This record gives sequence, C-alpha cells and structure tokens, in this order.
Amino acid sequence: MTLTRRPVRPMTAEEADKPLVSRDFVGPAGGNVFAMTNTVNRRTALRYGLTTAAAAVATLTQAPPAAPASADPGFDKQLLDRANFLRARHGCPPLALDAEIGRWAQEWATTMASNGRLEHRPTNKYGENLYLAWSSTGATPSGAAVADAWYDQIKEYTYFGREPDMSTFRQWGLFTQLVWKSSRRIGVGLAKTTSGHTYVAVDFDPAGNVARGFAANVPAPG
Repeated sequence: MTLTRRPVRPMTAEEADKPLVSRDFVGPAGGNVFAMTNTVNRRTALRYGLTTAAAAVATLTQAPPAAPASADPGFDKQLLDRANFLRARHGCPPLALDAEIGRWAQEWATTMASNGRLEHRPTNKYGENLYLAWSSTGATPSGAAVADAWYDQIKEYTYFGREPDMSTFRQWGLFTQLVWKSSRRIGVGLAKTTSGHTYVAVDFDPAGNVARGFAANVPAPG
C-alpha cells in the first residue's frame, strides 16, 4: 500500500489556542470510569501529534514498543492486597495478578497519559476500572488509595441481593467491579506525566458488571 501525505495547512495562533473539549464519559455496564471533562487547546493537541496527518503516517509505519508487564510492581502489590482485603469483607475470593492482563492494562495507561485523557479502551475483553490523580510534587498515589477510592462508591450502592437500577451506574460501577465475585485475575497499568498526573488502568478477568449478575456477584459486606 502506498501512502500519500497531503499538505497540512499551518495553524494560526488563534486557532491553536482555541479549546478542544471532550464530553463527559460514562462507562457502560462492562467497564467503569470517573466521569470527567478534559479540556486542551489545539496547540497542546498538536504537540502530542493528535491532529496531524504526519502522526497518522507514523502510526502506520512504526509499531509502538511493547508495554512492560508492570511499571511499578510495588504499586501493583499494594493495589492487589487492598482489593483482596476489601473483597474479603463481602466473602468474595481473592484476585491474583496476571502478567498478560498487566501488559494489556499498562499499554492503555501509557496511551491515556500520552493523550492526556482518562477514557476507556474502545474495545476491551476485560472489565476495566480507571483512576486519575494529580500532584504538584509529582507524587504517585498508593495502590491502596486507588482501591479505596473505588470502594468508596459503596455508599451509593443500595441494591445488595437484587439487580440495580442501571441509570445510577456511574455512581457505583467502580465499586461493583472491584468486589465482583466471579472476577479472579487482574492486570495493573500505571503511567505518569511530567505535569504530575498519574493514570491507572486495572483490567479484571472475567469482567464484572454483567447484566442480571449483580445479585449473585455483589454480596453485602459481612
């Protein structure tokens, strides 16, 4: 296949500073994400290669490097241990780290950090929880703090023993995936930016938040 690069009109300063605003994203019943709006201007987008034909050509001609199995094994272990502690409150079996799923999650965390957007992978065979933090010092949140943030949504979940009202999913979907009883393996991805942002992606296998599965997979805490 022959690729022809068409000329790209130079962008004016006024156009470069015009904001690009992404819509709020609400995760579907197979994956979860904090709803948020991310605003960048065209100058920033251009810097990351998001709006140029040249970037598209580079994507076709150069494969990205393979993601490592883990960016921070200590963080992964903290998150796993805390998740299993919280799952035990509900009588749910412990999770185990999986290297293959970890590479999948790490690849997406790196992509989010590069793009500057917290958003779901468009096609994912796993359940997915996401997390975004910012620190002026560049500090990384602990894995336990990330798990606790997701679990905190238990305050909004009032459907133990029955199927939930899915119109309220965005209020508790991170919690239910975290404790989903039939999920057994996870992969953890973590990526940081020079501006102090930390992106976390955790993929669950089998995926949780399955319709008509909540009553059996989200037990009340004991």
